Amino acid sequence: MIPQRWQQIDTILDAVLDAPPAERPALLQQLCAGDLSLQREVLALLTATEHDSGFLADPLTKVVRAFEAKVAAPTTEQTIGAYKIVREIGRGGMGVVYLAKRDDGAYQQQVAIKIVGAQLLSPHGTDLIQRFRQERQILASLNHPNIASLVDGGTTSTGLPYVVMEYIEGVPLQEYCDQQQLPLRARLRLFQKVCEAVQFAHQKLIIHRDLKPGNILVNQDGVVKLLDFGIAKLLSPEPAATGAEITQTLQLLTPAHASPEQLRGEPISTATDVYALGLILYELLTAQRAYKIQNLPLTEIIRIVCEELPPKPSTIVKITETGLPSTQRERLSAKLSGDLDTILLTALQKAPEQRYASVAAFHADIERYLAGLPIQARPATLRYRAQKFVQRNKKAVFAAVLLGISIVAGVASTLRQTRIAQDLAQARRRTIYTTQMNLAAQAWETSNLTRLRELLVGHFPAPGEEDLRGFEWYYFWRSLHHNGQLFSLPHPTGVIAAAYSPDGTMLATACEDRLLRLWDATNGQLLAELSGHTNFVNDVAFSQDGKRLVSSSSDLTAKIWDVTQRRELLTLKGHTAKVNRAVFSPDGLTVASCADDGTWKKWDASTGAGLFSVRGPGALIRAIAFSPDGKIVATGGNAITVKLWNAQTGKNIPFIGSQEKWQCWSIDFSSDGTRLAAGGLNPVVKIWQLTTNLEIAALTTSATQIHEVAFAPDGKTLATTSEKSIASIWDIESKKAVAQIKGHTNDIFSAAFAPDGQKLLTASLDNTARLWNLTEITAEFDQESPPPTFSALGFSPDHTQFVRGNDQNSMILLDLATGQIRQQFMGHQGYITKIIFSPDGRHLASGSTAGNIKVWDKESGNELFSCLGRPEEITALQYATNGKLLFSGGQNQTLHAWDATTGQAVFTSAPLPSFINKIAAAADDSLLATATYDAQVRLWNTRNWQVIQTLKGHTRPVSILAFSPRGNLLATGSEDDTIKLWSIPSGQEIATIRGLLGRIAALAFSPDGNRLAVATNDGFVSLWEPSTQLEIFSSKRHQSPVFHLVFTPDGSTLISGDRAGIVRYWRADSPQQVKLYPIR
Repeated sequence: MIPQRWQQIDTILDAVLDAPPAERPALLQQLCAGDLSLQREVLALLTATEHDSGFLADPLTKVVRAFEAKVAAPTTEQTIGAYKIVREIGRGGMGVVYLAKRDDGAYQQQVAIKIVGAQLLSPHGTDLIQRFRQERQILASLNHPNIASLVDGGTTSTGLPYVVMEYIEGVPLQEYCDQQQLPLRARLRLFQKVCEAVQFAHQKLIIHRDLKPGNILVNQDGVVKLLDFGIAKLLSPEPAATGAEITQTLQLLTPAHASPEQLRGEPISTATDVYALGLILYELLTAQRAYKIQNLPLTEIIRIVCEELPPKPSTIVKITETGLPSTQRERLSAKLSGDLDTILLTALQKAPEQRYASVAAFHADIERYLAGLPIQARPATLRYRAQKFVQRNKKAVFAAVLLGISIVAGVASTLRQTRIAQDLAQARRRTIYTTQMNLAAQAWETSNLTRLRELLVGHFPAPGEEDLRGFEWYYFWRSLHHNGQLFSLPHPTGVIAAAYSPDGTMLATACEDRLLRLWDATNGQLLAELSGHTNFVNDVAFSQDGKRLVSSSSDLTAKIWDVTQRRELLTLKGHTAKVNRAVFSPDGLTVASCADDGTWKKWDASTGAGLFSVRGPGALIRAIAFSPDGKIVATGGNAITVKLWNAQTGKNIPFIGSQEKWQCWSIDFSSDGTRLAAGGLNPVVKIWQLTTNLEIAALTTSATQIHEVAFAPDGKTLATTSEKSIASIWDIESKKAVAQIKGHTNDIFSAAFAPDGQKLLTASLDNTARLWNLTEITAEFDQESPPPTFSALGFSPDHTQFVRGNDQNSMILLDLATGQIRQQFMGHQGYITKIIFSPDGRHLASGSTAGNIKVWDKESGNELFSCLGRPEEITALQYATNGKLLFSGGQNQTLHAWDATTGQAVFTSAPLPSFINKIAAAADDSLLATATYDAQVRLWNTRNWQVIQTLKGHTRPVSILAFSPRGNLLATGSEDDTIKLWSIPSGQEIATIRGLLGRIAALAFSPDGNRLAVATNDGFVSLWEPSTQLEIFSSKRHQSPVFHLVFTPDGSTLISGDRAGIVRYWRADSPQQVKLYPIR
């Protein structure tokens, strides 16, 4: 900026701020003397500091707001492009943000529209708009789960650029962490997701430039979303900035979150985003901003940010009163001191070249801290200062250096350095692997299979390289390749509709390119392309004999086609708006169609003549279907969800579904005509029994809109598709999803079952239609059999059955797949507290509040014997690995060992200091571990029943125990929310794992001992590497506390069971199975 110009602005700014509030507006106009450009620049600086200094709480605010409204608002426009404005949701230096919804009827979507303020347009505004259009595609490439996606963009009728963004309902990152009371490690993990999003953008050569807490939201699912990505890049000046451009840039920024180079108007780089991330993390960990600049003039703010160093995070939390007790502040200070201080202050260096070289390096150092590894950034150590001394005194120390080299150099040193380098390289590989497996979990959850493949393929080991792949890699590999897809049908644009021929030999698809395509259903070969429509084809359907096809289009027509001869037969004209669907009657003599003109029409299928037209209750009719007997036509629309009509006369038939008021997009009859399903702009799919005119099911989905509902030929199964890029298969009787189809990467608009019900055809906006093998998909899906109230659950070793104890002092054996009762066990005294199966699955043991233990024959339900102890509650029950002994513990504070075949007492310990929570047996049964309520774990030698070690270290009761397969490790989970690993038999504590999400509820080692599975009471299951204590991945697939966790003996499957009786199967491929699939 020209010094004289800056001095003029600075003088006016100081004068305005020094004046009484009531006099400021007039003074500003007087000092600017009619210079609108000067007034604009001063107002820009005032606006930029509004949120940080608070000095606009006076009449000058009206001036600023009026100026903003005049140049940033879309004035009287109520629609922007295809979107209708709902309300204003934000306003700032860059413009105004509105909540809007799509208004062209194509589909429903809420978005956020940012309309760029006219005050940001240079005199060369046309060039800016052109740049905006050119770079919009670059922004659209930011397809990342933690970045709010760009939907659309353009210019308003008044010439102002705008962008349409994904609308995120969430709370700011800081607020979310505080509400959830997240510990330090969990906050760092969440912050790493922000880093991954920013680094992804940097790889696309896009710099955010305006990272701040308000641009980072966390939605209700705990997913971080970065907002306004790339907009500042499009609108900020180039490096050689003029004075006016610098002022314009300052208007876009919040000074408290700007870097020194931004405030000085210097060129920016990825280091600018590193600095901003450092500010965000500083506040996230300390609840304090790095700089105390509130209520200061802008010139002083710039001086402080550019010249003064922020205090160490560990210092600021110790000396600042935040409402936390001093002891908690001391503990937090201790955690921040050292590595975290160094990491943050490195990110906040004044000079960009002294910060982390990239966001990835920043992320990696945080990962090293979490993993307990040395970080790359270090403070100025003695060695560092010595290096600087040498640089300043090269001649003086040259001789000394030569002498030192001759003394200390040698082969041993070289080898040692080589080993250190190799260890560091291996640690880096392991850290990258861990990070990418967490990203793989995210890619799988969001159905981003392309990204999942990239992450997995990168970890095939090179010759001579250690294979880091564990259960999680093979689990994701199986998930990628066993998703049931038979083949994919590529299209040039989005696929809107798909149909299966009645004989199962042919597929038909409709694409946005206005063509119909016919495909061989056995191999996916393209057979023909049919042209004739002049606008989008919205639906396609076969006649019952499979010889004809009917299509509906936005060109206001429906067409009938000869499938055999691949030619158009008839064009049905009469609708005055786009035709949404058309279907043949079961006898093939007529066609029914519906349109956005609010009518449905019936046509003669042989001549194309209109038979009659019926006006529905609303402006739009989106769905239509014939009943299997051809007597009823069902329609769905926007005023009344579903209406039934006499197919011969067009007269309305009373129907309970007509009482629904949500917009229906798809309807379907079951094959026997007794049921009708409907879906649309509602997360719930409704099913009615037509024989009784009653609703029989309401299937609650995770979607906001259902594009398609389709009955399977058996009438017992329903497929639904939605905007979630996932198709779901539902069992209507249980009202449960029995399978989910993952693979598409955009909205799935259509679904059709094969005639045998074993395959499903789907059509998606990702430019593909895909055929799926449902037999394979349902075999991979979890088994669910939610029970009513119960007191205890036990799963059979093969996980095909489970036993439930109820409040009637009895137990029931149920089949896990069907929920059918297989056996009952009667005769317990007291409330049942524990149930376990014998290792061979033939018997089961149960304990109660009355202190009695009973052993039962599973098949007959007969009681075999009782183990009689003291009449106090049984709190722990465990079979020996070989099944010969049964161990119990209870409120009587004693350990009991019983003969598992006779019930005779083998050993009874002296009273322990507290009652026993958990018992675990080593694989060879030589050692037994007991956890007691006094937070201690005791190791027993089962040969002489002596306690050989007492493990102390937990601060609250230990509730979970697990021996490693080789018996050299014991994992203990405590109510202090930590897991400890102990060396066996020495009892030495090896490591402590902290930062878990929820109370630890179950632990299990993989058969090779390389992974530790952890389950928590909030439904999370995670995998950890015991040797490094690194979390490999975490996933929430349960809604209830998980208390049962076990690997199958071959290590191919992890099984988790929760207190709702729901079992999840985490299946992994074997190395041999991996070789069956090509590596691409």
